[in-house]
Amino acid sequence: MSEIQSSWFTFHAGDLRLILEYIDEGIALLSLFDTGSGTEFFSQKLLPLFIIKLRHIKTKEEYNLSAGSGWNNPKIEHDQNNIFITWEDHKVVKSIEVNAKAELNDEDSSISWSLDVSNNSEEWSIMNVTFPQISITELNPDACVFFPRGPGEVKKSLWQVPFRHSGLYPEPWTVMQFVAAYDDEKVSI
Repeated sequence: MSEIQSSWFTFHAGDLRLILEYIDEGIALLSLFDTGSGTEFFSQKLLPLFIIKLRHIKTKEEYNLSAGSGWNNPKIEHDQNNIFITWEDHKVVKSIEVNAKAELNDEDSSISWSLDVSNNSEEWSIMNVTFPQISITELNPDACVFFPRGPGEVKKSLWQVPFRHSGLYPEPWTVMQFVAAYDDEKVSI
């Protein structure tokens, strides 16, 4: 396993190209690009990969940890088929450590993510984790989005109207963790 020292770097999984960057006190996902179709999947509104909502046990104060800020020691390592990202030593809540793993699959041009949050604090409890957070660019005006409301729902032209979907997994209306966006030209994420 080798550690990456630069601030901006690229990984490939088949036709997918993922660009990550060390930013002020965190790590950002800058781009997910399909080299086969020439399509950028991320919109210009970049979101942090995760947000962890914490509550102080005694004061009931709530605090959000984000992948992009407040970390003293974010780290990216990789081997041939995996990216390992670690966030530790947060400036406010030092006892939280976050580990993300991205499995790169060349055969089907996919990236599979997992996240592990370790809380060694006796003062803070984890209320919820939002992961992964992505903002998908409009593929074309008639493109569709398949998202996990109930058994799964498809909405066409979703970028043309205000829309936000969230749900706590595994509640009855969020029974699976997925999202898919696609257009008539078979460009999909």
